[in-house]
Amino acid sequence: MLRGIEPEICFCRFQTVVIIKALDTGILFYKLIKPDKIAEE
Repeated sequence: MLRGIEPEICFCRFQTVVIIKALDTGILFYKLIKPDKIAEE
């Protein structure tokens, strides 16, 4: 039973890490492109 569940958990964790890293890079790019807007806030 565990063998069927483990790959799904690993895949979910992998997806979460990819999403978090994508968000981090998106925020970095946003800061580089529009630094004044963030400075105002």
